[in-house]
Amino acid sequence: AVAGDAHISISELLDLEPRAVVISPGPGVPEQAGVSMDLIAACDGLPVLGICLGHQALAALHGARIVKGAEPVHGKTSAVHHTGTGLFEGAPVAGEGVVQVNFPSALGGEREKYREIPIVIQDRSFKKNGNLFYPKTRSFFEGLEPRDLKIPFAPESDVAPIWNPEAFFDVMVVNGVSWPELKVAPALYRMRFLNGCNSRFLWLKFSDPAVEVYQIGAEQGFLAEPVLMNDLDLDESGDGAAQVLLALAERADVIVDFRGLADATEVFLSNIGPDEPFGGGLPGVDFDAADAATTGQVMRFVVDSSLEGASPTDPSGAAPATDPTDLVLNVEPVLGPAAGGPRN
Repeated sequence: AVAGDAHISISELLDLEPRAVVISPGPGVPEQAGVSMDLIAACDGLPVLGICLGHQALAALHGARIVKGAEPVHGKTSAVHHTGTGLFEGAPVAGEGVVQVNFPSALGGEREKYREIPIVIQDRSFKKNGNLFYPKTRSFFEGLEPRDLKIPFAPESDVAPIWNPEAFFDVMVVNGVSWPELKVAPALYRMRFLNGCNSRFLWLKFSDPAVEVYQIGAEQGFLAEPVLMNDLDLDESGDGAAQVLLALAERADVIVDFRGLADATEVFLSNIGPDEPFGGGLPGVDFDAADAATTGQVMRFVVDSSLEGASPTDPSGAAPATDPTDLVLNVEPVLGPAAGGPRN
């Protein structure tokens, strides 16, 4: 069950016989967190997880002093150090595996050898201090003060005041980095695209028609056979560039072919979907494409021939990757008729 402290008493909550309690984030300090600290004290023997302000409330109840930090750390990554004993027995230590995957060899990593890369794309906005911006209420998008919203919120309805029907932001973020650059070998790469935007459809387009892109799977597994996305001409431009259309939370498992491209070749991945809800149609005809200066840009690939051979699957490697046209995909078989009649 989910309840705000203004709508349920501690005794009513405990009458629900919860197996555990999660104290949510919120503004202010623990002493201003409603009944949070009293609830924690009443949860004798119950597991309690505090998130953000809830975590501060847990600490304050047990005697910790909560003070304002010298600089903002909300939303920042911090190393967690531990002794590997008790609760943390067998847990990874800070940085274990992260350096190898994310750092180049010059900094002690092995990033150059990886040819299979997840690519999570999101649109986000940031405050001047670099913190993530997200509107507190839907009044932001209406251009109104919260008190002027003519919407019956909870408890008069089941609509929470913090819910936003949709949100479009102005910075494209890939794996947590805004408008990144990725150096690639002139080789085959398997990229697993994920649309992680709140409301935005992504219509991805590679700038160079010489880059062939084969889709081999989606969120429900492999396709029946590889599909050359360059041939589909989704935007009807006839330019031969590969394109991939992704709805919210959709995935595209693709093979991107950088083979044959000259050293220092730049390939841009753009977004030609709309900066508004997508209702079908063609960019430039039925809707305006995303802002070319911001949300129309996703990332840049730069071919670095010195990386060729870093992976055994490279053309000169010990086990070169299979050409996409020769792939045999392990597609799921067609399900037979349901046994035992319909299920509820």
